[in-house]
Amino acid sequence: MKKIFALIFGLLVICSTMASVSAVDMGNKNFGIQNSKTANSRYLNLPVYIFGDKNLKISSYNTHIIDNLTKISKSKKCIVIIEKSPNIEDSKVLEDMLRNGNVIITTKNSYKIVDRLVSKIVGSKKSVVKIYYSNGTGKVIENKIYIYRILPSKLKGKKYCIHVYGFAGENISDKVIKKATEMLYYPLTSNDWNYVDTIYWSSGDWAKPYGRLNIEHVIMQNPNNPSYKCVRATTQIISGEKLGWQSNGWVYDNYELKNYYNLNYEGRGNKLIDYDPGDIDNTIPSISVSLGYPPSLSISWSYPGDHIYRIIDDSDFSKDTACWEHIFHCWYNNYGTSATIKVEPGFEYRHYGSAEQLWKITGKWLGHWYFVREAEPQYLTVYIYYNG
Repeated sequence: MKKIFALIFGLLVICSTMASVSAVDMGNKNFGIQNSKTANSRYLNLPVYIFGDKNLKISSYNTHIIDNLTKISKSKKCIVIIEKSPNIEDSKVLEDMLRNGNVIITTKNSYKIVDRLVSKIVGSKKSVVKIYYSNGTGKVIENKIYIYRILPSKLKGKKYCIHVYGFAGENISDKVIKKATEMLYYPLTSNDWNYVDTIYWSSGDWAKPYGRLNIEHVIMQNPNNPSYKCVRATTQIISGEKLGWQSNGWVYDNYELKNYYNLNYEGRGNKLIDYDPGDIDNTIPSISVSLGYPPSLSISWSYPGDHIYRIIDDSDFSKDTACWEHIFHCWYNNYGTSATIKVEPGFEYRHYGSAEQLWKITGKWLGHWYFVREAEPQYLTVYIYYNG
């Protein structure tokens, strides 16, 4: 029962923020791409093109197998699964499709080529997003399934905004297609802090029976000062017990989340300016986050604290790291909770030059069988590398 699940998730963010004194209250608004029940029929009728694999079947969707990307109409937005490695001609078409805002899904046969095209479009010498994870033995696995959408940016110093969603595993499910349709129909809109990039990741069923980890991080910029940026770091952890997963009678509760952000991973200049929350020793109904070190524009939101037993602040300005540990419990159980937990800490930083960030997120689940509990929790650790 002591298998350790480690997943690597590192990330570099290059964005901008601002200098003016006013406040933006985000409340409990979820910045994620919204889902609409009324759009279900539109989802199902949307053509999904599969480039390469005649045996790949996606149930419930209007799929078309093609062997040439030039067969797809340039006049309409669409979703394309790149199942095989494209040749030079198809790569040029694929680059144009990315530039035009189409949604592209990668597989194990195409993720490296699509990654290079995305980096070329946004003008980055490195991969814009790299995600890694490990299996139960600790062997590191490179994430292969990505959903990309690139949109033109009106922000100073940034030509494109990028939306990236990664999924653990190597199989494209209906859940992947559903997320792709949401990305196509419901792009993020801007507020006083402009959206720059969005990075998502989901473990899906990969960490079964322990639980599921969903990550959604939004990078925002203050339009008055492009050197300041803000990140709303949303992480959701779902227990194996809540998902109905069992292993020989054992069930799993959410135990802890640790969010770690090294803003100056390569030592090239990002500087931590502000972060929130700090240490909280007792459970409170709501946890407030407020950012905006003067003269930056302030921004605030909150997230539920009902099942959070303690927040440990491990941040360090001298190392430009923001770090929190959220420990969970419920009123009858000091060793975790089956309730679904969403945490949303945040940090503000000033960007200098070409700097990379490393974001590390660790989810822990504790197994129990009636009154017997495991001595150690099960882990899923995530690192993301991002160049925006």
